[in-house]
Amino acid sequence: MHMKSNSRHDRVLLAPAALAGAFVVAAIVLGGGGTPAPRAELALEVLGAITLLFMLFAASWRTRPVPGAIYVLAGVTAILPILHLVPLPPSLWQSLPGRETEIAALTLIGAQNDWMPLSLVPSATLASLLSLGPPLLVLLMTAKLSADERAGLLPLVAWSGLAAFMLGVLQVTSGSERFYLYADSSAGWLTGFQAGRNLAADMLTIAMLAWAAIQPMRIFGAAGRFVGAAGIALLALGVLFTGSRAGIAIMVIVLPLAFHLAGTFRAIPRRKLLFAVAGFFLSAVGAVMALLTSPAARRSLERLDSLESIRTDIWADAWAAALAYWPAGGGMGGFISLFMPFERLEVLDGLRTNRAHNDYLELLIEAGAPGMVLLAMAIAVIGWLAWRALRAGGHASRQITFALGTIGVVAAHSLVDYPLRSMSIACLFAMAVAMLCPALSPEFRKGRST
Repeated sequence: MHMKSNSRHDRVLLAPAALAGAFVVAAIVLGGGGTPAPRAELALEVLGAITLLFMLFAASWRTRPVPGAIYVLAGVTAILPILHLVPLPPSLWQSLPGRETEIAALTLIGAQNDWMPLSLVPSATLASLLSLGPPLLVLLMTAKLSADERAGLLPLVAWSGLAAFMLGVLQVTSGSERFYLYADSSAGWLTGFQAGRNLAADMLTIAMLAWAAIQPMRIFGAAGRFVGAAGIALLALGVLFTGSRAGIAIMVIVLPLAFHLAGTFRAIPRRKLLFAVAGFFLSAVGAVMALLTSPAARRSLERLDSLESIRTDIWADAWAAALAYWPAGGGMGGFISLFMPFERLEVLDGLRTNRAHNDYLELLIEAGAPGMVLLAMAIAVIGWLAWRALRAGGHASRQITFALGTIGVVAAHSLVDYPLRSMSIACLFAMAVAMLCPALSPEFRKGRST
């Protein structure tokens, strides 16, 4: 009898929904450090490899079909870093733009006629390929779940966002750096599980959408709408304390969608609606004023006005690099080495520019024209999935709204930053895309997993 109980317990823990949820939470917690935190990323990659091996041998996963669009998106995502590592004959790689320095360096050691890959930084390209593992795994796992199982992922994202907010409050108000998870964190700002405040803003905004999508919360009964509003307000407040200007702007745009999705003011009589809105507004103002009594928090918000952006200088130099490597690109993941020769002396400030602060421009540098074609293909596939999901509607409409909101947040912030370079955000983005795919039917799940 005891053995049967353990067997049933193991099946629950290793069930597809539980395994997918556990990996999503692990990605949120471990995947926020970026390339400056290779140990955390490596741990997540190893965990992903182990999870994938389990999926390959577990009948509960193998018998579940995968939508064809998932294979297309996975192929579009992984094809370039793979091709960039394939050795090319000297007559081919030497004819590519931007290879003059490499040819000169190899000539010094007599290796100019060796076969070389398209990537000018193969080690960075290999790291870029490996970093795709966790988000592609989340894409596959989520696509294999039923609508009810996918819905179970949303509370995990929502509560993870609130946990990040609570950690962030300690970061902002403590006056020290001991609550930051990474050495290169944006000290003085709320970062939560992320290393940078911009990434933290995206994480909290996505969590805000997830929190709204699980409303009304049945465990709170009739007060569920107001509990939902409070959660959304806290996460929005957290975005303010990240100090991310673009993140705050995106959050302000998303905020009405979150309140609408949560049904915050739904079913309130019209004569009382004005009082409800006013009461909520006054409560929000009171919460902000209470937090502003912290000197550290006040200094953080004051610094928001004094920030001077250097993005325009980076974009000008990045555009020059993109033209130099056009049309083949310089190699996926190799931005730092590809960008440095084009950084103007008059804009150097002693700090290394590690990103283009525009994911589309960075892709143009690394992948050239093929990258733009594959990006257009990915956008077309996601657009088709979104159109089909919106037409189908049904009880999964909250998931669809969350998915579209998450995709919009990441796509918009990618214009001025690099959210997809964080494994956490990349995994959440992949989860959102997979939620647009037709869900596994409950009948199929029940018949095959028993």
